[in-house]
Amino acid sequence: SFHCIEQPEVKKAINMLRPGYTPPSKFTLAGRLLNEVFQEEKIKCSEKLSGEFVCRSIDGWSNIHNESVVCATVTVDGGTVYLYDNIDISGHPHASEYLTALASDTIKSCEQEFKHHVTSFLTDDAANMAKMRKALEEIENIK
Repeated sequence: SFHCIEQPEVKKAINMLRPGYTPPSKFTLAGRLLNEVFQEEKIKCSEKLSGEFVCRSIDGWSNIHNESVVCATVTVDGGTVYLYDNIDISGHPHASEYLTALASDTIKSCEQEFKHHVTSFLTDDAANMAKMRKALEEIENIK
């Protein structure tokens, strides 16, 4: 949470460590700075993943605001996991058809953006995910 940067004790600790330094506001941290760091990390990931054979995975849950979220990751040989995307699926059905389209889109966009090869796809064993995996097997350009 970015609002902690404006707490008096945090400001006091920062001042003790570096007198005279003014930390960025929570809006700057959550906005411009976060976006800059995200873009830098995305470039690094793209460079590391280019040409690699990877495992894609997705998992869903509800966040603290009870909004439905799907997290998509990429795992390379050796076990290093990269976060690819967090997708807000609020208002969408959690049916296998929707999840199949979502998984297919993330596989295609990930292969295009990072220029790597998806060799496997991992999910949990929920019924909708199992049905989605079966449907993914039938999509010709995913095989």
